[in-house]
Amino acid sequence: MVLVAGGGYAVLRVAESGIKKIGKTVKTKLKTSGSYLQDNIYEATAGGEDSNGLTFRRGEKYKALESDDDAILIEKVADDNNPYFASKSFLASISNFGREEILI
Repeated sequence: MVLVAGGGYAVLRVAESGIKKIGKTVKTKLKTSGSYLQDNIYEATAGGEDSNGLTFRRGEKYKALESDDDAILIEKVADDNNPYFASKSFLASISNFGREEILI
């Protein structure tokens, strides 16, 4: 009985260690691949509309939530129709997206 309990404990500890290592690896991979963004807030410095109908007026703010290649998931501040997808090039053309300067 002691051997079974000890063996079960050892198996659980090894599994826990493996899960933690996988979690750290995935988190690191996402951060370095660019598909994980902090909740950075950007401001539109110019108005514009993308091909999907997403419009920005000068001064509107948005959060960049996630990215996948050229598609960026954003949340416009004070907008009830969130979230939106936008391209990196569109966001860079109307705001400080992609530059080091971040509002908050």
